[in-house]
This record gives sequence, structure tokens and C-alpha cells, in this order.
Amino acid sequence: MARVRRVAGTQERLHASPYTINAPHALRGHWQEVFPSPQPLVMEIGSGRGRWLYTAAKLHPEKNFLGVDVVPEIIMDAIDDYAGRMDAPEQVRFLWLNAEHLDEVFAPGEVAEIYLHFSDPWPKNRHAKRRLTHHDFLDIYDYILAPDGKVHFKTDGQAFFDFSIEEFTNAGWQLENVTRDLYANLPADNIATEYERRFHKRGVPICSLCAIPPHKAK
Repeated sequence: MARVRRVAGTQERLHASPYTINAPHALRGHWQEVFPSPQPLVMEIGSGRGRWLYTAAKLHPEKNFLGVDVVPEIIMDAIDDYAGRMDAPEQVRFLWLNAEHLDEVFAPGEVAEIYLHFSDPWPKNRHAKRRLTHHDFLDIYDYILAPDGKVHFKTDGQAFFDFSIEEFTNAGWQLENVTRDLYANLPADNIATEYERRFHKRGVPICSLCAIPPHKAK
């Protein structure tokens, strides 16, 4: 993971922002209350600076969007960018949280979709449990996803993709739209992230899949 420069006062600014979710444990089972309207909740874990969230929310006003990241400075950058847009969609919020605690702040079935975009691959074997597609995380996603919920995953790392397919498969998830070159047959509804544009411009193939939890797969 790239080192992020710590900025004094960032945590205080986060807590003061109207776009930040504070005290998330108190919202367990009541997440619809923090958005303007009760709509399906879409979560991006590792949302970075929020550009995908902004675009997706503009295209889908019928859904609520939550960006989750563990680094406060990155979330603050996303909020600053989002708040500075005159046409910022109103149904976007941000949460500073490690994804390993998601099942502590979301009740079963509260999340409609989860997006994992170019997550840190943690290439060393001893760090495998930190990968967001490790089976420990898959159990958490299964717990918080709605009955028709899905996980969408993109990466530029072929080895990480191999690992992820194995984790999903061994955990009994059903895989759809698996590709090792997304741009060979680009879906019309694809929303590119910053990393995705950068890698595609350099000719790096983008791997992608959609996964359905085992007890939800039919």
C-alpha cells in the first residue's frame, strides 16, 4: 500500500463534515436514515478519492452510495472534492472504517451491492488475510448483503485475481461475468475508476468479476 502523508487535524475535519458517518455502530439496522431517501445501499470499499462514487451516484439517483476507507486523509480528500462540486449528488456519504468491522455496524441484508476496485493486493503470502477478497472478508460481505446482493471486483493484478477466484469458489460463491480483459468486450454500463483509466491507457488488462454469496445463489 502506498504511504499516505498524515495531515494534522484530518480526523477533526472528518467528524465535522456533514458527509461523514460518525458513530456507525449506532446506525446498525438504521442506515437508510442517514440518506435523503430510503433506497438500495451501494458500498465501495477502498473508495479512494471518491471519483467512482460521484459518477455512479450521478448515473443512479435511485440508489444510495457509501464510500468506505481506512485512511482518514484519503476520505477527507474525497469529501473535499465531492463537496466542491456544484452538481454533487445528494445521496453519497463516507465512512472511515476498517472493512473487517463492517458486520459490527451493518445488520444482515442492509447492503445491496459491494464494489471492490483495485484493492491493495498485499502480494506477500503472510499478508493474505489482509486482502479484501480473503474468505474472512467474504463471510462479512455475505452477512451484510441483501438476498439479491452481489460483490463486484476489479483489479489489474493477475495473481490477485487468481487468488480471489479461488477464495470465492472455495467459499461457495457463484461467479458471473469473469474476464481477464474487461476492455476486450467492455460492458455498456461500465464506470471506470481513476486507476482503471490509468492502467488501460498503459495497456494493462483489467480483470473483473461479479460474485453472488452461496446462500443467495440460485
